[in-house]
Amino acid sequence: MTDLTIAPGQVRVGDAERERVADQLAEHHAAGRLTMTELDERLTATLSARTQDQLIAPLADLPAAPRTPPPVERRPAPAAIGWRLHLVSYLAVIAGLWLVWVLTGAGYPWPIWPMLGWGMGLLGHRGQLALCSKGGRPPLNPPHEPEGGAVRASARG
Repeated sequence: MTDLTIAPGQVRVGDAERERVADQLAEHHAAGRLTMTELDERLTATLSARTQDQLIAPLADLPAAPRTPPPVERRPAPAAIGWRLHLVSYLAVIAGLWLVWVLTGAGYPWPIWPMLGWGMGLLGHRGQLALCSKGGRPPLNPPHEPEGGAVRASARG
């Protein structure tokens, strides 16, 4: 019976592995660790490599590439999304109110009152969002004196 065991370094490599090593060699060349002739020699060896041992050889005397974390996808905060939804609903309702005002004769401009009231609430929401996004946070309870502080002040006077 034949032995089908393969040594770890003798495992065959594919195009993806060769391209990965070629990219690493290009990064080392860009960093000044390899000259153009060294890069050409190593790329030739890399692209003709058939096993893992042959693929590792061109990188043997080079430092390991630093691992860069994948870019983090920035998503807007839920509060920002909520504010945008509130703004869109505000604009839609106010536009509807002004449309009703125009269709009913355009007398006294009554839609200004819901527009102002709701608009002030919306601006307050936006102000809180801006304050919290800068790292600041309004105190939930205003600072107060320790117990008995007011009593002592009145007892002195």
